Amino acid sequence: MTFDHVVNEVMESEFYRSEFEKLRARGLASEYHRGDLIRGVAQGDIFEEINGLSLPEGPIFEYGPSTCVLRCSLPLDKEFIVKNWPDVDCMREDFPREHLSAIIADFTLEHIAKPWKAVESTYNMLKPGGLAIYTTHWVFLDHTGEQREDYWRFSPRGLEVLFEDFSSVRTGCWGNSQLTCEILRQYAIGSQGVMREDVPFITEEAISNARDRIYATTSWVVAIK
Repeated sequence: MTFDHVVNEVMESEFYRSEFEKLRARGLASEYHRGDLIRGVAQGDIFEEINGLSLPEGPIFEYGPSTCVLRCSLPLDKEFIVKNWPDVDCMREDFPREHLSAIIADFTLEHIAKPWKAVESTYNMLKPGGLAIYTTHWVFLDHTGEQREDYWRFSPRGLEVLFEDFSSVRTGCWGNSQLTCEILRQYAIGSQGVMREDVPFITEEAISNARDRIYATTSWVVAIK
């Protein structure tokens, strides 16, 4: 299975089609940018880290829905539990200890007041050999919402420190100077933080060279307990 295969599956999924149609109905999305948006958010590098990974028995928990790319990269025969704030709190242990095989938190960590407590809870709820996948912003505008605050920004090195108690920690980043500036520009001129259809999306040239740690917009961690 390749990353492009997963992206295509997600783009055809009922969840993504529903969310995309909501944006298009408001004039806030276009056919051109939706595939690039998924690639930009989910990152093929994470897929390469987790593709084919063997997980222990137990359900997979996801803090809030993502683009689903990360979810589709994991074994689909697993039980997936998806809940949003305030039904769950990343700083609490909402499941018994050593109960989960994996935890996904896609662009969640920056909204947690005490992220070190969230990582500790993640560790405790995972079974030995369990997987934690966190993506978060490194350079991004304030995107406080009605039910969420915007507290933190994380570099890959910062994520290594947060997850240092895990047996295996891999981190990375996504972005470059052109990409980061363009993302910030488009969100700034968009409506309610969503790219407008009449604004050209990021070029393939910018996406093709998007691992510049100095100007990255996104950082991620894949950690095994």
